[in-house]
Amino acid sequence: LYAENKWRKTAEKFGLRLIIMRLAGIYGLGRSPIERLQTGKARVIRKPGLLFSRIHVEDIVEIIRLFIERDDISGTYNICDNKPASSETVMKEASRLIGIECPTPVRMEKLDLSKTALDFYSESKKVSNKKLLKDLRYEMKHPDYFSGLKAIANDLKRSEKNIKSNEH
Repeated sequence: LYAENKWRKTAEKFGLRLIIMRLAGIYGLGRSPIERLQTGKARVIRKPGLLFSRIHVEDIVEIIRLFIERDDISGTYNICDNKPASSETVMKEASRLIGIECPTPVRMEKLDLSKTALDFYSESKKVSNKKLLKDLRYEMKHPDYFSGLKAIANDLKRSEKNIKSNEH
């Protein structure tokens, strides 16, 4: 908030348009639960009621493009999809998509987490994107983690097919 307020004051001082984008948890090809599962680095932390908003990188790119093109918009926007979910729920969907068993969920209290991790998991990070969708009249490419993870799984399958066909 301190940084945002500094930017607001600077924009006001110089008469500039300002768009503040508050990004939710970013995921996409190369940065998703699917790759963590495939590399054996996935873990599922269970904390009932803990939800997180997310955003697929393809939507971030498109939203930034629209903000650049439109000179009639300014303000603060939550950049997230339409379906906050628990880490456990998202990991289960990623597991289902690629046919890998989901790691056994572990209650947060049983993990030796850093102070930063404990702070992160201390409260839900669930926000609304209604203002973004209304002002930009934007239809999300990946309105939820189901769509985003399915696209990643399909991209990975295509990559594997291309690698196999190039080997022959």
